[in-house]
Amino acid sequence: MQKYLGVISVALFILSAAIFLIDTGDTPAYFPMIFFLLSVSGTIITAIFSTKIWRIVLLTVYGLIILIFIIFALGLGIAHM
Repeated sequence: MQKYLGVISVALFILSAAIFLIDTGDTPAYFPMIFFLLSVSGTIITAIFSTKIWRIVLLTVYGLIILIFIIFALGLGIAHM
């Protein structure tokens, strides 16, 4: 089971990102963000419990995604001061 957690983590991340991007309905604005944060937390947890190679690769990729998000958020925050 542990050898498939890396694949499950990638599939869960792609599925949650797709649902987050497709959601354009009458849902409240906070609901998609809470869903996305919970699903990304789930992908990080499954990446931590996966095998060694998957763990290194996935945590590096997820860390880079979070770092890029923080850089964009700071850049937009500074640009709109």
